[in-house]
Amino acid sequence: NVMAALATCHRLKCYERSIADERALLTELAGWALCLTSLVDAGFEDALLLEVGGSMRLFGGLTVIRQSLSAELTHRGLRFSLSVAPTRLAALWLARSGAGDAFDGEQLRVMLGALPIDVTHWPERLRALLHGMGIRRLGECLRLPRKGISLRAGKRVLAELDQALGRHVDVADRFVPAEPLSCETEFMEGLADAGQLTRVGCRLIQRLGGILRQRHVEVRQIDIVFRRHGKPSVQQSLVLAEPTQDVSRMTRLFLCRMERLELDEPVTGISCRARPERLMQQDSGLLFEHPGQTDGSMSLTELVELLCERLGRESVCRMRAWPDHRPEHAWQEQRDCSGPAEHAAALPAGCGPRPLWLLPEPSCLSVAELSAGRASVRLVSEPERIESGWWEGAAVRRDYYVARTARGQFWWIYRDLDRQRWYLHGLFC
Repeated sequence: NVMAALATCHRLKCYERSIADERALLTELAGWALCLTSLVDAGFEDALLLEVGGSMRLFGGLTVIRQSLSAELTHRGLRFSLSVAPTRLAALWLARSGAGDAFDGEQLRVMLGALPIDVTHWPERLRALLHGMGIRRLGECLRLPRKGISLRAGKRVLAELDQALGRHVDVADRFVPAEPLSCETEFMEGLADAGQLTRVGCRLIQRLGGILRQRHVEVRQIDIVFRRHGKPSVQQSLVLAEPTQDVSRMTRLFLCRMERLELDEPVTGISCRARPERLMQQDSGLLFEHPGQTDGSMSLTELVELLCERLGRESVCRMRAWPDHRPEHAWQEQRDCSGPAEHAAALPAGCGPRPLWLLPEPSCLSVAELSAGRASVRLVSEPERIESGWWEGAAVRRDYYVARTARGQFWWIYRDLDRQRWYLHGLFC
């Protein structure tokens, strides 16, 4: 077959089948399928079995579950066959043959009877024996005397036929996911194209998101490792502003990183791993969406993550209140934006209004500005006395007022009690 294919297409590339990669893919799919049902059987080399009877009411019916499976498998670029049956082995055999679904006992018996015995994947010796007896289909096995077929072919044939028809209890092997939060992929040949590496990385993040949903955990940092032949691996860490399992946020940061990443050697493999930060936090949803809310809008947390990724974490900071009556000392920078914002005690009750715009340095006001002209101001509030900072050699003694200018602007001005001069310190927007 290989030689005939090469004769037809001389540029054909042949790759050796990797059983280990197929097993890893099925294990990964089994982990993802846990978001649809708690009972997944990954004990077969070519199939996954899902018990969905208890999930149909939760998801709204069998059609919705089938659509979710089809969408995920298609997104991964896989060819597949889905079948539904009352028993585990019947669903497996129907899917291998692509025969469709069976929903009741009579329909199941008819459909199984028409299947070739090869769908059972019984040992080659056993199938050869049955072929020698003129048996090609399961229905022919069912019509044979039970004692005779047990003596000639062994008890396995009868046992599996009874399990497929629901005559005997069939116990599935429940899939239990491994502990590490990681997934990886290898390349047959070194990959140097940035676009292809980006697509592979996005698929890995999608797979990691499925593992996070399955384990009900959230992460704050994801490490993407690019392995290179004969050279040290390159690790890129994506740090989120808060723990999450939102794949779209992870993918957005990864795409920003790939815009700047330069790899001077082909990549032989990519791995994606994370460490659980906390169990998933689930809040009750709203009966009605907030007025004016639009789909696809970016939250403040996502904006901070994106700014940190594009500008560098050292270029982005948060502001936090600080318990100091002096306005120029009543705030501090919080450089670490990877965690929740830190909150400090606000000013004591009774303080006057504070402007949104504070000048870098107070601007001295002349007597003319205070009394006449286009910029003349009128005091519209009672004075607020601030006396503080004497313990650190930066004492201030001020009376603050809210003032309105002739143009309708509101200023925050104060009178320095030591210098007996007026200053503009802030503007109300």
